[in-house]
Amino acid sequence: QQVLDEWPESEYVCNAKAGFIKADIHDGYDEAAMTGVDNLMAEYMENTGLPHAVFSFGEQYWDLAQSEKRKLPKGRLAVRTKGDSEKMVYYYSEALSLWERIINQLPESQNLSTAYRMAAEASRSMGEHETALQYFKAFVEKWPEDNYAGHCQFMVCSTYQSMAGKGIITEEEAYKLMKNEYEKMVRDYPENPQCRTVHAYINDYEINHNPVKVPLTVEEVIKMIESDENSQVKGGTK
Repeated sequence: QQVLDEWPESEYVCNAKAGFIKADIHDGYDEAAMTGVDNLMAEYMENTGLPHAVFSFGEQYWDLAQSEKRKLPKGRLAVRTKGDSEKMVYYYSEALSLWERIINQLPESQNLSTAYRMAAEASRSMGEHETALQYFKAFVEKWPEDNYAGHCQFMVCSTYQSMAGKGIITEEEAYKLMKNEYEKMVRDYPENPQCRTVHAYINDYEINHNPVKVPLTVEEVIKMIESDENSQVKGGTK
């Protein structure tokens, strides 16, 4: 408030107003916080620090959601009710809405790729699997060389597995989708240790549904993909 009162024309006014929004989020005044975000975006759309400020609001809600998640009953036999997770899901949804503003409304910035990744993580955490897949796949497509690209490709596979576990898709559908995405992962991110996690799921499925077939190792899958690519080159189809 002192910044606004004494230096109303300074470069720190945007940050000061962002501080009020963070205080409102902290104190649970979510409607006031979102009104503040609307006003901040309307007034400072050209400010290069705006995407970072909006991203930080999303992080604040993400942290609140994680705090609620830690309160949930733990253990294999724990019984959870819908009410147990309502506040957690609400905070995830608020975080998602803010990161989607960066994706859809703000000028491109260095926060954009992380906004895609965190939008995917928030969507998955609140059970919005299709939205999560959309953002994870978009991240890999837009930033294939990013350090998190391999992780996002793994999360595509993991999300299909989660959908099967919840009965959203069949185990067979999950297997087919995961196998296709897994081959992309092995081809593009072979050093990612998460390859072996997906590999184990696929092998378990194949053993249970075709016990005569000998499962391939990760290295054999890589050789198979390379062999197919070389054959296409020689045949003039690549």
